[in-house]
Amino acid sequence: MTSALRRASDDRRIGIRRWFAVVPFLVGALFATLWVAPILAVPAFFVARAVNTASVTLGNQYLNDRIDSVGRATVLSSASMVYSLAVVPFEVVGGVVADATSPLGTLALFGVVLVVGAATMRALAQPVA
Repeated sequence: MTSALRRASDDRRIGIRRWFAVVPFLVGALFATLWVAPILAVPAFFVARAVNTASVTLGNQYLNDRIDSVGRATVLSSASMVYSLAVVPFEVVGGVVADATSPLGTLALFGVVLVVGAATMRALAQPVA
């Protein structure tokens, strides 16, 4: 099976919309469980890394499908810059909170923030049309 056919098959099975509707809740819940099961920290990091890679790829594909070839590189570059800048406040706040409490507690707290933020976004808007 060619990679294009495999990707088309995966898109029908999972879909970008379903991915971004479900995965943030799963990752947030996984990180929130670190309060009661710290042993899950290593698997949580592996899952978060895999989810991040897949999410960036799917996000870029979503943009690719909706942008004309003229200016596509500029839009993808701008999106990459926005993704990078959006992470900075969380890293700074995460460092401060981790210094004040504990690294695992901070990860668990950020898991709760992720779930609440995703739920709020879903309640206010339909992020992926």
